[in-house]
Amino acid sequence: MLTRGGDDGFTLVEVLISIAILGILVGAISSALFVALRTTGSADVRLTESNDELFAATYFSDDVQGAKSVAIATTPRCGADSSVVVEFVGRDFSDDSTFAPKTTVVSYVVRTVTGSAGTTTRQLHRLACAAPTATPSYPLTPTSDITVVRRLGATAPVADCAGVACGAFARVNLTLQEQSGDLVYTLTGLRRTS
Repeated sequence: MLTRGGDDGFTLVEVLISIAILGILVGAISSALFVALRTTGSADVRLTESNDELFAATYFSDDVQGAKSVAIATTPRCGADSSVVVEFVGRDFSDDSTFAPKTTVVSYVVRTVTGSAGTTTRQLHRLACAAPTATPSYPLTPTSDITVVRRLGATAPVADCAGVACGAFARVNLTLQEQSGDLVYTLTGLRRTS
């Protein structure tokens, strides 16, 4: 039997079919990759925003509990920010042997921050101030500045005293919208009555 050399290999039809199948597979894999990357980005945004909500709620409820008075959209007593959303003033007693009263002021303010890429983001900051007297001279210098919401939306935060005058408050609400616009939530704090 006589064999010809060089007959091993693929025919033109086999090569064309292989290229067509490979093109379909690469298209499907790259589509799945793009969907996965896009989903990961939106999941990261949702995770950050829900973390903001949890973080803000932790501070806000404690601040309302310890407040003796509340002011909404007022001249700041803690810090020099012009955009005070809500401010709490309370009395605290130092842990020294004199138990001298001191004033504690907590202000929630909105700040616009420019990132490294030049993009601007609105943030909600919690400023805390303390004065060693019961009647301090305002404004006080903040002793702490904590960013409680990192991706605040364009809609201004709304604070209210649950339908009553803030002088007689028992509950304070703070409604926030995150930057994505998908997450709107209301933080509620109840004042300690005893």
